[in-house]
Amino acid sequence: MSYIALARKWRPRTFSELLGQDHLVRALTQSLAQDRVHHAYLFTGTRGVGKTSVGRILAKALNCIEGASAEPCLVCDNCQAIEQGRFIDLIEIDAASKTRVEDTRELLDNVQYAPTIGRYKIYLIDEVHMLSQHSFNALLKTLEEPPAHVKFLLATTDVQKLPITILSRCLQFHLKHVPEPIISSHLQTILRSENVVFEPQALAMIAKAARGSMRDALSLLDQCLSGQTGELNATNVSHLLGQTTEDFAVQLLQALCAHDPQQLVTISRNIAQVGGQFRYVLDELLAYLHRVAIVQILPSTPEYIESQPEIALFAQQLAAEDTQLFYQIGLKGLSDLPYAPTPSIGFEMILLRMYTFKPAPAADTPKLSYHQQPSQARVEPLSQKLPEAAAPFDKLDFNPLTVNPQADHPERSEESGVEQPTSQALSETISPFDELDFNPLTVTPQVRHAESSEGSPEVGDVLNSEILRASRSAQDDVPWELPLTPVVEKVPAEPEAEPIAITTPLVGSSDWAAIIPQLQLNGLALSALQHSELLEKNSGQIILKIDKSHQSIFTPAVVTRIQDSLCTYYQEPTHVSLHYQNELVDSPAAQKKTADTQQQEAYTQALQNDPMFQQLQKEFSAALIQDSVSAT
Repeated sequence: MSYIALARKWRPRTFSELLGQDHLVRALTQSLAQDRVHHAYLFTGTRGVGKTSVGRILAKALNCIEGASAEPCLVCDNCQAIEQGRFIDLIEIDAASKTRVEDTRELLDNVQYAPTIGRYKIYLIDEVHMLSQHSFNALLKTLEEPPAHVKFLLATTDVQKLPITILSRCLQFHLKHVPEPIISSHLQTILRSENVVFEPQALAMIAKAARGSMRDALSLLDQCLSGQTGELNATNVSHLLGQTTEDFAVQLLQALCAHDPQQLVTISRNIAQVGGQFRYVLDELLAYLHRVAIVQILPSTPEYIESQPEIALFAQQLAAEDTQLFYQIGLKGLSDLPYAPTPSIGFEMILLRMYTFKPAPAADTPKLSYHQQPSQARVEPLSQKLPEAAAPFDKLDFNPLTVNPQADHPERSEESGVEQPTSQALSETISPFDELDFNPLTVTPQVRHAESSEGSPEVGDVLNSEILRASRSAQDDVPWELPLTPVVEKVPAEPEAEPIAITTPLVGSSDWAAIIPQLQLNGLALSALQHSELLEKNSGQIILKIDKSHQSIFTPAVVTRIQDSLCTYYQEPTHVSLHYQNELVDSPAAQKKTADTQQQEAYTQALQNDPMFQQLQKEFSAALIQDSVSAT
C-alpha cells in the first residue's frame, strides 16, 4: 500500500477548507454567487499558502456537473477527475519548465477550441513569473480578450517580475501567511484523525518553523512522524528540527539586563552543545526584543504581558535606547551570520556587540539658522557687532578703567580737558596678565555715528587695539618677576549716557555682492539680483537700481521672492523698490564680466610674452586664436 504525504492527503478541497485566506474566499464566493467570474485571476504569495489549491477549487466550482457554485459537490465525475488530476479541460502548466515562446504559442493555438467535457477550459499556470518576455508578449492579446469558455488562473511567488501589462489584465489576490495558531490547530486536527498522540508544545514548534506556510508545516509534521514512534513530543521535535526546548532567548535577555558577559558566552556554548540552531535562537531573541519595545512605548498592551509576564520585567530593566540598539545589532547580525568562520563564533560576536555597544549621547551642537551657511561670512550690522566684540572681556576681572573712544580725535580730546592714556603709558603701567587683578571694565558710550560710511572708527576696534597693544608691550618690556601695580589716571565719573542706536550704514556695491549669496535664492531670482545695484537702504525700504535690458526678468513673483529673502536677512519688514536706468557698471554681473575680461587680457599677454610661443611665431608663423583664451 502506497503512502500519501500529508500535504497531498490534506489538500483543501473546498473554499471552506482553505485556512487563513478569508479575504480571498469571500471575494471568490461572492463572484460565483453573482455570476461575475473574471476571465483572468492572479494569485500571489509565498510557497505553501494555497495558490494552486485555490485554482483547483475554482476549477471544480466552475465545472461541477451540478452547476457553477461556490460549493462543488465533490462527487460528480468532473469534481473527481479534477481532484485526481485527470480532467482534460484543466490544463496545468509549470512555467518554470515551459519558458520558451514556442511553448506559449502552442498553448494558445488550442485556446479557440471549446472545452471537451466541462463548462470552461481552465489554464492554471504556476510560477508564471518564469516565462520569458517573448512569452508574455505572446500571451497579452489572448489574456486581454480570451474566448468566453476560457479562464486563466496564474500563480506566482514573485509578482515583482511580472510585466505591468500582465498585471493590468488580471484580478490580483495576495494570499497571506497562515497564522501560527491556525497552523497549530490544523495540525491537531490531522493528528487526531491519524490517531497520533502529541504534545501541544511540539505542534507549536512546528507551526513556528513553518513560517506561515501550511504545506511546510505538513511536510515538517511528516518528517517528525517518520523519525519517531509513539508520542510526538517537544524533545524529539526539537532534535529533528534543530530547535531547542529551553528558552535561551529569555536567558540571553536576563544576562543582558545583568550586564554579565560571562553568562552570555556560557549560554552560547550551551546552545552549541544541545545542537541548537543559532539563527533560530537569534530570531527568538529579536521577537522578544520587539515585544519589549512595544511594552516600553505602549505600556497598555495586554496581549504580550498576559501571555509572557517576563516581558513587563524586561521592559522595566532595559532602557528604551538599549532595546532598539540590541534589536538593530541582532538584525544586522542575521545577515552577517553566514559569513562568520563558524555559526558559534558569529553568534558570540553578536552577543558581545550587544554587551559592548552603548547608545551615543546626543551632541549639544548649536543649530544653524536656515539662512546662514557655515562657509560664508555674513555681513552683520554694526549694532550687532559691538556686543560680540566686547563679549570676551566680560569674563575678565578689570580694575575700574574709563576709556574715552574719542582718543583718536585730538580736537575732541582738548575739548574734554581730560588727559588720555597713550599706548606708551599703558605699556609702562600695566603688569603681566598673570599678576593682575582685573575688575569690571567701564566703557562710556559716547559715540556718534557719522552720516557717511567713512565715519569714526567702531568702538570695538578702538577698544581691542588699545588693550592688545598694552598687553603686548607689557609682555615684552616689563620683567615678569616685578609685581607691578597698574597706575591709571582716574577720570571723574560722569553720568552714564543712554546708548545711542546705531543704524546700519549704506553698503557699497562690493557689500551688496557679498550679501546676495546669503539670501538663499536660486534660479531666476538669483540671476535678477546679479544685474542689480543697491541704491539706498532706509528703515524698512530698499531701493535697487536695475538695468533696463533685464527689466523683463523682474516679474512680480521674482520681486516677491527677493523681498521675502531680504525681510528674513535683515529680520525686519522690508519693501523693495526698483529704479531702472540704461546701464549698470557696479552690479555683481558687471563686476564679474570686467574681472573676466581683465583676466583674459592678462592670460593673452602672458601667452604672447611666453618664449615658447614667440619661438612658434618665429619658426611657424603661429597666430594666437583670441577666442581660445578663457578666463576660466
